[in-house]
Amino acid sequence: MEAKFSNRVKEVISLSREEALRLGHDYIGTEHLLLGMVREGEGVAVGVLKKLGVPLDELRNEIEKISKGTATHQVKNLANIPLTKASEKVLKITYLEAKIFKAQLIGTEHLLLSILRDQDNLATQILSKFDVNYEVVKEMLEYQSENPTASSDTDDPDLDYIELYNHGTSLLDVSGCFLSDARNTNKFTIPPGVIIPPRGFVVFNQNQLGFSLSSGGENIYFRNAANTRSAAFSSEPLVL
Repeated sequence: MEAKFSNRVKEVISLSREEALRLGHDYIGTEHLLLGMVREGEGVAVGVLKKLGVPLDELRNEIEKISKGTATHQVKNLANIPLTKASEKVLKITYLEAKIFKAQLIGTEHLLLSILRDQDNLATQILSKFDVNYEVVKEMLEYQSENPTASSDTDDPDLDYIELYNHGTSLLDVSGCFLSDARNTNKFTIPPGVIIPPRGFVVFNQNQLGFSLSSGGENIYFRNAANTRSAAFSSEPLVL
């Protein structure tokens, strides 16, 4: 049995039509599908983009800026705006992406992967400016499916781990760096020899950290081994 569109994906498609009209376009392109995801704001795809450090406002502005020159503002049939061939192809491929992940429903994450699979469409070209591509998103989704506790899409509000994600293309040595739930204290020292591979994760649980994440406030603080630089993170994972 083929997977079906989730209600959230159906909403994204509906919103993409509204976004096309708002921008004065007489077609629904991949850029409008992406805008629909951003506007809907709650799907797994948006969660992944946030984890990858994509500022959604900047992404929206970039799409609007690039597509501004193609606006006609002369949409003849408001009730029936056609999909472009690229968008039609994207929606068809979502079934394949859902099948790869053995999902019974097609979610926004499968829609995002389907968009990124085609390197020539406008949405993919825009996302590449934010260092987002098919491989990066697929790896993150695979990690979340293999490690359910690493996904923010959970009914359990109590965090009991910290993830560090290496968004770079080189090995990242975090030995001796510090983690804390307070700005001016170093409560946990990362052990020697902890090296995160490119696009890889390392996870420390609450017992290792020695402090409760759920009661320590919204931010987690990461400080380098030399104790000269620090950064505050308000969501999981910590993208380094």
